[in-house]
Amino acid sequence: MGSKGLRTVKPSNCTFNELCKMRRDHTDFGDFSLMTDSGVVWLSEQAWGKERKQHIQIPRGVFNRLLLWYQREAGPARGKRSRGK
Repeated sequence: MGSKGLRTVKPSNCTFNELCKMRRDHTDFGDFSLMTDSGVVWLSEQAWGKERKQHIQIPRGVFNRLLLWYQREAGPARGKRSRGK
């Protein structure tokens, strides 16, 4: 049987049970961290041993769409929407 139809399991598309089998549910770089529970993504800023400076919770589907836009090459906008409308 070939690999057609199989998907790569990663934090952006996994179920909660798949996430529990992963080595980790978060990553950090400097004072910033990214964490998920498979339904929500949290972005935080907190220096080691200090109180958290900022924290935002984003539904995973919205976060994934933001990342797609951020990673996409320049070109015509698809589904262009005005801010606040």
